[in-house]
Amino acid sequence: MTSQIDAGGVGINLQAASVVILMEAQFKPSTEWQAIARVHRMGQSRTVNVHRILASDTIEEHLVRIIKQKANLFMAYAHESAIKDSSAMASDPNQSSIEDELLELLAIECDDRNIG
Repeated sequence: MTSQIDAGGVGINLQAASVVILMEAQFKPSTEWQAIARVHRMGQSRTVNVHRILASDTIEEHLVRIIKQKANLFMAYAHESAIKDSSAMASDPNQSSIEDELLELLAIECDDRNIG
């Protein structure tokens, strides 16, 4: 299935998919996370591979650097809380593992391209 990220990231489950290709960087990291999470739904039995098409020396490359910085800020300040730390019921352990996986993927991609 081919979809714009805004349409493919909301309201549908894509468990039958096993590959996500991001072709346009989004300024909000959560937009990409949500689109990728549509493939990581209950019932997904295969490994999901996420790829980003990114040309070097472009605005997109700069945007990916900014996205990485925003994601790191979010994880450091907004995502952590005393309530979450005090109760296992305050967070979704599956969601945090997906976020960790996505941040790791972004970090690897940026390291491979010597970004930020």
